[in-house]
Amino acid sequence: MFKYLSTKITLLALLSAVTLSAQIKQFSLSGTYAPFINTINATEINNSAVGVSLEYEYKSLKHVSFGIEVDWQKYDSEEVYLKSNQPSNLLMLYYTIERNQFNLRPIFRYYWKEDLKGFYVGAFGVYSTLIALPKESPDVSSYPTKTSKSAYKSAAGLGLTYGYRFNLTPRFKVSAFGNHQIVLSDLYDDDGAHQDHQFGLGFSWMF
Repeated sequence: MFKYLSTKITLLALLSAVTLSAQIKQFSLSGTYAPFINTINATEINNSAVGVSLEYEYKSLKHVSFGIEVDWQKYDSEEVYLKSNQPSNLLMLYYTIERNQFNLRPIFRYYWKEDLKGFYVGAFGVYSTLIALPKESPDVSSYPTKTSKSAYKSAAGLGLTYGYRFNLTPRFKVSAFGNHQIVLSDLYDDDGAHQDHQFGLGFSWMF
């Protein structure tokens, strides 16, 4: 009888340990919307982007977690102009460029009441790569020729994050969040800072 009880207690302890370990790690998949402000020569340029992000998050201490997030954003198409190679030609022709940005963020979060649940605030670093691809370029001999070659820019920055996460089931969660980041670099052809205000909804799976 004692041996049976001892075996049962051991099994319950192992089950509890597995259940506990299942509550400290999670993957999150989020859809994002990102309005941003980019300052060029003291002029603010507004634009927006939609994207998706994937994150792995790990509970380190009580109420504290660390994570790593990979984020992709597709920006609204943007019109820019070409100046003629000939000084006598004052006409400016427009063409369209398409921008895609990839962000890598190590993230720290503090949960107000419960681990990986409820209200949280945090901070993160960010490394960004911007890919710009010319589209619909004009075909006029007196203007520079634009090709399909992509232009790459990279940058680093930092930001703040906040949000709320609640349970759908013991393993699946839903979160609403906001990120505010500033990218300090020449990510665009200027000496200013790219400011990104990102909002989104995400689903998390705990294991």
